[in-house]
Amino acid sequence: MVVVAFVLFGAAGFALAGCSGSESRVGTATSTKGATQAQSADLPSPRIAKFKGPDFVKCRGRETHTLLFRYATKNYVQSVEAQVDGRPPTAHAIYDLRRGTIRFPYVCPGPHTFKITATGKDKGFVSAGVTFDSRNRADSATYGVA
Repeated sequence: MVVVAFVLFGAAGFALAGCSGSESRVGTATSTKGATQAQSADLPSPRIAKFKGPDFVKCRGRETHTLLFRYATKNYVQSVEAQVDGRPPTAHAIYDLRRGTIRFPYVCPGPHTFKITATGKDKGFVSAGVTFDSRNRADSATYGVA
């Protein structure tokens, strides 16, 4: 089971780069639950209501797997961005603002960090992520509200 911690963030930008991988089914799904948040005077800040995916990757050498993570957002989200180890999993990807599935490439072995960030119309943002250790197990998770 992945431990969930709540984290607050302010507005910031991210660099773009790309990478790819082949698809395969791996691991066991784990889920996290959202949190309530205080609303700003004008617009409610964005919220990630769901971010779930595998908590283990079965690696046999230096192969690449595709991890599928489902997400859902709320509260006037203007953009959704994904990152693998600080870089987008695909160049110029566009993600649905409300819900979807992101394919993260996982190059064996770990460690790797997978993260999504939802930016609101109020320019606040929220991120959720999971870090896999060198044994390819989900080691820690962050799950926050703006």
